[in-house]
Amino acid sequence: MLFNIQSGPQMQEFLYNFLKLTPMKEKNDKGNYSVAEEVLVFYAESLGIEFCKLLLNYRKLAKAKNTYIDGIKKRLSLADCMLHPEFWMNVAETYRSSSTNPNFFLMITSTYVTNWKL
Repeated sequence: MLFNIQSGPQMQEFLYNFLKLTPMKEKNDKGNYSVAEEVLVFYAESLGIEFCKLLLNYRKLAKAKNTYIDGIKKRLSLADCMLHPEFWMNVAETYRSSSTNPNFFLMITSTYVTNWKL
């Protein structure tokens, strides 16, 4: 069965009709069963559905790629292919340094980067 892993309706069709999983929740207001993270975590951890584990990992990596990798690629210098952020000393109220374009401090502390499980 071919389907788009990023399509909610196609994921719903695959999980509930092809894999024959029992829906965890009632249908939503649009008449669809949920394929949200909490539902996938339930299937992955409680029922041991390997596909749901892989799908959760894919979504985490896709989020990191879209948030960080694609953003960094836009900010690479064409001259030397390096990042050149702007560092600021007097912007933060605590007088600590901060950076923009990209914000390195946000990237380092983000759970999407520090808690990756490949």
